[in-house]
Amino acid sequence: MIAVAASIHVPFPFWGDQALFAYAGHGLRHGDRLYTDIWDVKQPGIYLWYLVSGTVFGFREGGIHFAELIWSVAFAACIQRVMRSRVEHRWVADIAPLFTVGAFYAAARGWDLTQIEYLVAFPLLMSLWAAAAADSVEGPRRSRLLFASGLAASVVGYFKLVYVLIPLAFWIYLIVERRRSNRSRDAGRDSVRLVAGLALPMLPLLAYFVQQHLLGTMWWTYVTYPPKVVRSLDPPPLSRLRAGAWYFVENFAWLGVFATAGLGVLRAPAMRRRDPLAVGLAIWFVVGSATILIQNRWGYLFMLLVVPLGLCACSGIDRLRSDALRRASRTHGRRVPSRTIALVTCAAVLVLYPAKQIAHKVKALAGDDFALSASGRERFDDTFAPYYAQARAAAAYVRQPGRTPGPIYVEGNPLIQYLSGRDFALREQGWAPEQSDSRLWKWTDSELRDRRPVYLWLDQFSEQVMHRRSPETLTLIDAMYCSTVTIGDGTWHALRGSRECEPVRSSRSASAPG
Repeated sequence: MIAVAASIHVPFPFWGDQALFAYAGHGLRHGDRLYTDIWDVKQPGIYLWYLVSGTVFGFREGGIHFAELIWSVAFAACIQRVMRSRVEHRWVADIAPLFTVGAFYAAARGWDLTQIEYLVAFPLLMSLWAAAAADSVEGPRRSRLLFASGLAASVVGYFKLVYVLIPLAFWIYLIVERRRSNRSRDAGRDSVRLVAGLALPMLPLLAYFVQQHLLGTMWWTYVTYPPKVVRSLDPPPLSRLRAGAWYFVENFAWLGVFATAGLGVLRAPAMRRRDPLAVGLAIWFVVGSATILIQNRWGYLFMLLVVPLGLCACSGIDRLRSDALRRASRTHGRRVPSRTIALVTCAAVLVLYPAKQIAHKVKALAGDDFALSASGRERFDDTFAPYYAQARAAAAYVRQPGRTPGPIYVEGNPLIQYLSGRDFALREQGWAPEQSDSRLWKWTDSELRDRRPVYLWLDQFSEQVMHRRSPETLTLIDAMYCSTVTIGDGTWHALRGSRECEPVRSSRSASAPG
């Protein structure tokens, strides 16, 4: 079932983030160096994932999403393994992937696919699971499990450092519980094993930074730059948070209904310890929600919360079934408890919305020739990625016969760069210019002078940001380039002296229809 749900999304078009990751991965495959030839504030994990996936399956949408399909099937198998020792009814563990990975695919939009927030859930769960399993064993096996938990948390850090807060918070809980049981010496040893597992995979990355003379750059990228940008940016609009939260509620409230029944696993009797993994899932949901608030609050970030909510829902279903069987054995009847009926009815009504979403995707895919024909592919792309039509038209301009060959610079949506097939001209891509500080604008100005991209795309949003934050960059663009054609919300510029600039009298006033 998970393979079928994922296969529906294999033809889905990229959005800006995925286009950037895929095209950067393609560049790395052909010799570009991360943070030297391609710079981004993100940690390297997402680029390495796209590099491996694209190398094996191709860097187009189908190849990357097929790699996600394999990732999802492996994740689903691990979820079943995790849940089998934690539920009384095996069938609950069997359907657990439908309440996690399946729920994600039912709700996923184009910009949710192959994002960090979904991919990182796999190593996050593995880290919590290993640490929770270590809580019930001793000796060498405990050491191995704790070390494995640290290794999985390191993978999380490769994807996004802020999400390491989730396993860290869980480890603190476990260590505190260990100390309460008067085993403080063991707690210290546990900490060493966890930290060792976390640190070991970071050594190759550190060696790479040293070899590329990037230690100063990476300190600035990971430590200095993020808080500086957060302070300089306008606060994300409340409407963005509200829209993301509402989308999450619309699509996953049915899981929340069952999860309320599973909260009992957090209230263990005095003589029995609560399941540590249940506590870990609660920590995941709470700390994960906090990370959304301290980031830019885009809707795709909420996908980080689907897996813990889905697993808590499975625990709730298992608990409801067990309660129903116990009541039936006491009353010698088969009457289903009214609480169970109410919860199932409520969930059944709420699940209609995500069911409608998946039905819409299947209908669109079938109606667009399963995205196999050229016309069907275009219709499907335009349905699920509204910017795709403009990006296709913009990219077509530099793909026309007779255009000057060479790298280009896109100050706007990376989908244009991806569809153009042209190499990156600058190390800093022009996505999210509002997050650039003075240092990044200086990089842009310097590299524009040195590398002289043959074409430059500038969209209206980026131009407005430049007016406020770096008018010197606009002045430089005016001096080096003439505008040639306006397509939608952006304009192509060509280097002065090129044949595209010959009929142009004013550097920024001329435009032609797209």
